[in-house]
Amino acid sequence: MKVFKTEKVRNLCTLGHSGSGKTCLADAMLYTTSSIDRLGKSDAGTLTCDFDPEEIKRKTSISTAIAPFEYKDHKFNVLDTPGYDEYMGETLKALKAADFAVLTVSADSGVEVGTEKAFDYADNAKLPRIFFVNKIDKENSDFDRVFDDISSKLSNKILAVTVPMGKASGFKGVIDIIKMKAFSFAADGKTMKEEAIPAEYNDLAKKYREKMIEAAAEADEELAMKYLEGEAISDTEVQKALLTGIREGIIFPILTGCATLNLGIQPLLDFIIEFMPNPAQRPAQECVNLKTDAKEMRSFKDSEPLAIYIFKSFGEAGLGDLNFFKVMSGVLTPGIDLVNSRSNQTERIGTLYSLRGKNREDVAELHAGDIGVIVKLKATKTSDTLSDASSKVEFSRIEFPEPLYSVAILPKTKDDQQKLSTALSKLAEEDPTFKVHTSAEFSQTIISGMGEIHTEMMLEKIKRKYNVGCEVQTPRIPYRETIRRTAKAQGKFKRQSGGRGQFGDCHLELKPNVGKGFEFIDKIVGGVVPKQFIGPVEKGVTGKMAEGVIAGYPVIDVAVTIYDGSYHEVDSSAQAFEVAGSLGFKNAFAEADPYLLEPIYSIEVIVPESYMGDIMGDLNSRRGRIMGMEGKGKYQIIKAHVPLAELLSYVTNLRSLTQGRGSFKMAFDHYEEAPGNIAQQLITEFEKAKEAGA
Repeated sequence: MKVFKTEKVRNLCTLGHSGSGKTCLADAMLYTTSSIDRLGKSDAGTLTCDFDPEEIKRKTSISTAIAPFEYKDHKFNVLDTPGYDEYMGETLKALKAADFAVLTVSADSGVEVGTEKAFDYADNAKLPRIFFVNKIDKENSDFDRVFDDISSKLSNKILAVTVPMGKASGFKGVIDIIKMKAFSFAADGKTMKEEAIPAEYNDLAKKYREKMIEAAAEADEELAMKYLEGEAISDTEVQKALLTGIREGIIFPILTGCATLNLGIQPLLDFIIEFMPNPAQRPAQECVNLKTDAKEMRSFKDSEPLAIYIFKSFGEAGLGDLNFFKVMSGVLTPGIDLVNSRSNQTERIGTLYSLRGKNREDVAELHAGDIGVIVKLKATKTSDTLSDASSKVEFSRIEFPEPLYSVAILPKTKDDQQKLSTALSKLAEEDPTFKVHTSAEFSQTIISGMGEIHTEMMLEKIKRKYNVGCEVQTPRIPYRETIRRTAKAQGKFKRQSGGRGQFGDCHLELKPNVGKGFEFIDKIVGGVVPKQFIGPVEKGVTGKMAEGVIAGYPVIDVAVTIYDGSYHEVDSSAQAFEVAGSLGFKNAFAEADPYLLEPIYSIEVIVPESYMGDIMGDLNSRRGRIMGMEGKGKYQIIKAHVPLAELLSYVTNLRSLTQGRGSFKMAFDHYEEAPGNIAQQLITEFEKAKEAGA
């Protein structure tokens, strides 16, 4: 691919509700610019950016893909993102590399939950935004309604740049409100014809032209004064104000068309070249100088020291291990060495690639702000910074959300065991919203994702990509056992089978030790239990505590005192007293009114106010206690304590109750007594398991 200077680069990410046509828009851009020979279709599995087998199977994007192309001597790097919120990690990667966003909105559906979230994501990333009202050919399409929908739900600082002439099957072109000209398209959409606005659309054009002037005036104080005083405003003044307002993210332009028919794409590309920022026009980026630990600012300039940022890493058969990066400053060429700021390892930069879907193309060099791909880096992952050794810096890492849904995974066969470990490690490295940990208590491997769909997709990858057979189970809840009152008991172990026997005898007292954990107190006097056997008694106690007594869960918050006992000069041993300690603890525990504790999590549920009643009712049904509420912009935050057992599938229920608008985060808070029916069920299951084992 050709080499482009910074000012000729446009980095954009497509955002929007799933099914609004983001990936089709990327394909239409590629087709319009003759970067591909055929317009792809989702149903046929031929979209350039949806090349993963799971994407083809599900007919939806599940990861961010790059689609670079050349248009009018400019390079466009399109970062196509998934629409489902469960894949938001991929969206966050794209936002880190993009300089502005194009939000697709269906002309028949209007603003949907995915549109709202996409707008907020871009807002948090401080990116300028364009709306593309897509699917204008649909039967129920209505541009005016969608314009009002965006204004009422997202921002009233909007303006129409292109509006449709006709709709549904009668859609025949667009009106450019800046130029006040009409454009009709050839059958393939690749060429367009400029003409005067047809008489029947004059009123429509004037209406949106007036709205445009109002928006421009709001972005420029001098223009606002002229507008209020009724003075004439020139086209040049309008365009200057629009340029400033759009690039600063003050106002948001709207264009329209149909991606699947390749209509309205050229006006969008032309608008991007003229009005959207190149990397050099974006704010300088903060980084940390690793030699001085001081913060400094880096601009997207070739003259700055070289640094690149890895915003995505993944491996794919036939492609290898790929690292997607953005040149943050300087000029990158093959064959140089850069230092990884996280690992401090030196990485040799090999061939540079431009990746379009799954097709690679060599590129000689990449200038500041451009995006490319490197293969076979040794120790580099997502969010890493690579920089020149003489000027080592680190840019902020992407803040990924914590996973919300977990299942236990186990291999089907012994042969799958090692392969599963390798697959999980690789997938967790590629996707920071996918976590893996081992529960030593239950010997379960737990995988966690952003929801059922995300986790299911990762399981499919394990089977397809790594050829590993696996099964899933519900993760076990880490209940705990403890006591209500003080109790004493003897633990005596005596065995005689010819020759030297085994003898150990101890008297233990158990007391509740709420919030203080385990304590072992030695109150032996007179040497009735020799010092060398006190440690083994404690070992026997802690061993039994780890095993559990009434339901097989670890015991917590108990103080154990050894106050009496006896020994045999010949038959006593450390092993005998360890067994005695275990027996003594078990006997005393049974008399100390034992009960079960369940883990309670602190959660914060963030929802629009209209869903408050439903959410609070649902939390109460989950045995939750509401701890407080507070407002945050257009959202309400509900704080509650909820048992972990009631939260295993909460993310799915919350999305259902709020139509995808709700989110939450949770963290362990404390243990408290489990309800009697739950405790009894666990005790019964434990006793049955013991009988079966016997």
